[in-house]
Order: sequence, then C-alpha cells, then structure tokens
Amino acid sequence: MIHGIPRKNISEYLKYILSRKNLSFILYITIGVSIIFLLTLLSLFLLHNLKMIFFILLLMFLGTLTNTLNRFIPFSIGLELIMMGTILSSRVYSPVIGIMVGIISLTVSEFLIMRFKIGIAFSYLGIIVVSFLSHLFAGSDITYVGISLTIIYDAIILPGYFFTGSNPIKICIFAFTHIALNIWIFMKIAPFILRLMA
Repeated sequence: MIHGIPRKNISEYLKYILSRKNLSFILYITIGVSIIFLLTLLSLFLLHNLKMIFFILLLMFLGTLTNTLNRFIPFSIGLELIMMGTILSSRVYSPVIGIMVGIISLTVSEFLIMRFKIGIAFSYLGIIVVSFLSHLFAGSDITYVGISLTIIYDAIILPGYFFTGSNPIKICIFAFTHIALNIWIFMKIAPFILRLMA
C-alpha cells in the first residue's frame, strides 16, 4: 500500500488525479496559492520599506514644491530643498536613490514652470557628484557634510550657468542665499530628519 491506497488501485487513482477536471482544479489551486504567496511577499516588502518609500516621496515633494515656488520670486535666490533631499536620501539609502530624488525634483519643478535651460545639465552633474560623495561620507557629521557638499554643488553649477549666459549678479545672489540657507538647514533641520529616516 502507498499511503493507504491499494497497489491495484494506483493506476485508477493516477487516472483520477490526472483527469482534465482534476488537473484544472490543481492548476487553479496552484495559481491561487502562488498569487497569495507573491502578495504576501510584496506586502512584507512594502511594509519593510514603507518608511523608505514615504521619505523618498516626501523629499521629492518638498524639493519640487520649494524649487517651483522659488521660480516665482522676481530675483534669483537659493530657496530650495532639493539639496537636502538629495544628500539625505543618498546618505541613508544609496547614491542612486539620491540621484533619483534630486533629478526628479529638479526636472518636475522645471517642467511645471516650463523653463528648461541648457544650464540644467550642470545641475544634473552636480546632483550626481553630491549623491556619491554624500554616501561616501555617510559616517561623518551631517551638518559639516551637508554644508561642504552644498559648496561643492554650487562650485560645479555656477560656472556652467555663467558660461551659458546667466546674469552674473543673479548667480552671485543665488550662490550666497543657497549656501546661507543650507547652512541653516543642515544645522537645524537635516539632523532631525536624518534621525527619523535612519
């Protein structure tokens, strides 16, 4: 006997199991169990990474919002949170996530105000460099790293904007206000957000 089935009935039992009707039933059961298993894995993944997804979306939203509103100010100032979002997400998650947060925030805000300039390529380059450096110095104090990377970012983008025809006075105003604002952000706000993200 095999699990209580007489040997002479094995062939009949196999025929019964392998009949078209029962194969369909087995197929449906298999598909159903597979779907439940995959949904369970997806739920576990999302629950485990829900915090990460929340902060990525939050940082992109804040970066996009502030950069969009900044464009309606008659003079150019560095009032934006894209730099903070890029540096924090690169530090906590990965350079790729940081690049994604920075570039998406910048691109969406530029799209919303319908103002794409060739100089934006230098901003993309600055975001990429800052993202990798932020992750590289992930163990260092966020205040010093954030301020230093803001200065490096401006050193990358400002010559690019100058040589593509931007007003030198506006460039200087942007640099001064951008660095000053980020000094305050990385002293007062970024450490608190970093603790929440970690």
